[in-house]
Amino acid sequence: MRIRAIPFLGGQVSRLAVKLAIWISIVLACFGLVTGCTTEASLTYKPSLLDQVISRGRLRCGTNGELPGFSFLDPQGRYVGLDVDICRAIAAALFDNPNAVDYRSLNAKERFAVLQSGEIDILSRNTTVTLGRAFANGLDFAPVVFYDGQGIMVRQDSQISTLEDLKGKTICTAQSTTSRLLL
Repeated sequence: MRIRAIPFLGGQVSRLAVKLAIWISIVLACFGLVTGCTTEASLTYKPSLLDQVISRGRLRCGTNGELPGFSFLDPQGRYVGLDVDICRAIAAALFDNPNAVDYRSLNAKERFAVLQSGEIDILSRNTTVTLGRAFANGLDFAPVVFYDGQGIMVRQDSQISTLEDLKGKTICTAQSTTSRLLL
């Protein structure tokens, strides 16, 4: 069976751009931890997120946990991948210990609620940045560390060559994802 890709979103970036984006996001993620919210009308002191994390001595990081290359468990049961490395870099910057991280695997549907509740300190997982998500969930997104695209693969002998040719066909996607909305 031969497979052909039908691209409809995507692009390429250089390795240098990806590396630069990763380092910028780490720096800004650390900066984001510094900005605690209090108002002048507040009568009681509320420690910033950074104060809370340092006091606890560990960073609580939400990840996908099942996405090879980004965050997943290796054969020894350790979290590894790009998203995990970001959490480790922040822990190394805060505690001089890249292992001072507690990971929590989160699915697409629960990731924002868990972050908003304070059960995790940061979310480092595959999540598309949208203005609607930022406003609806009151989130501050760090810079993008990975750019991807979206496409549909069909059998070469399927006679399908455009998205319009898929009218009436079933396409499976993960729920609560931008991929689903884009389709």
